[in-house]
Amino acid sequence: MTFPELLRLADPFKPAATLERLESYEARHRAMRILAWAVFAVLALVGLAALAEQSTRLRGLFLVVFSLWVAAHCLEAYFFSYYFRKARVDYDAAAIAILSDREDFTGSLLRSRLGRYAFLRLGIPRDEPAEFLKSDRERCPAASLAINPGEDGICSLAELAESAHRQDGGLRRFLEQKAIRADHFLEAFAWVSREERSLRERAAWWRAENLVRVPSIGRTWAYGQVFSLERVATPIANHAAYAHAEEAARAFAPAVSRVEEILAAGDGGNAFVVAPEAAAAFAVVAAVARRADRGDARPGLEGRRFYVLDAGSLASTVGSRDEFEVAIRRALNQAAMAGDTVVVLTAVASAIEAARAFGSDFTAIIQEAVAAR
Repeated sequence: MTFPELLRLADPFKPAATLERLESYEARHRAMRILAWAVFAVLALVGLAALAEQSTRLRGLFLVVFSLWVAAHCLEAYFFSYYFRKARVDYDAAAIAILSDREDFTGSLLRSRLGRYAFLRLGIPRDEPAEFLKSDRERCPAASLAINPGEDGICSLAELAESAHRQDGGLRRFLEQKAIRADHFLEAFAWVSREERSLRERAAWWRAENLVRVPSIGRTWAYGQVFSLERVATPIANHAAYAHAEEAARAFAPAVSRVEEILAAGDGGNAFVVAPEAAAAFAVVAAVARRADRGDARPGLEGRRFYVLDAGSLASTVGSRDEFEVAIRRALNQAAMAGDTVVVLTAVASAIEAARAFGSDFTAIIQEAVAAR
């Protein structure tokens, strides 16, 4: 894809890009926060002044400030109506293409807000790319770019970065001096683009997929307690993998989506995650749990509690077969009755061996619990 072709694909995003040129995304959000505080402050003053029957001017001020606040939100909704358009180029790549300096595309990419974030992600202080751009370097004209769309056929920020890296020898030498490989450079731009989209998806609260995630009042009151489960299991948020769930969601995206789909199904599906390393399988489940906690998961999985039950460790600590089987059955039955609990069984193979040592059939217990649902 040539740069003129990219511009033609980016043309539908031009109104939003023009707004970005006039006032940056950060400036607009700063203004919205200031106006929100001003609305509450003036409203409080109106309430106080009403006691003295001198609130006429303050009421007028409140209407002015409130109107500006509403206008700011309408402007943001207008921006998002373009941002989420489906096209062969995403908004971030389209905006950089539209606003770029045609004689120095690398400079436009690195000076952009997401370009600065990408270099911070790479651990490079902000002043070093700025010094590189000011140096006596050979400029990379936009017309020289050959952009390869991603596997999904969409040109994103990462594809623009890849094209600039391939075409601009000065940029490659600068990155080599910083010991930054090409794949790390591209992944940094892909990462900031994903984070930007995720933030804006959450900010657009009026979108249908966000509205269906708003929990109903008293939803958790309808579910039961899991005291028995809590004695033998721990919340997944207590595990180290949960803190790195965002990275796992990107690294194992297909598996995370599939597990989420199975668990969110109305028929109470069960997922069995197999991976060459146990840590990878657990990371997939942790990513699903993180989505559920943040309200980013499918509606059927929203608000679910995830508990990790290491049956192998439990089997090695109890004193008898009866004690083990009673603890496992009670915990699983209580989780099923609660209605909002997902039990994550880890180290299944070691649990089977440990249970077999004192004559218990762990597989049969699990099958019985699943069949009873």
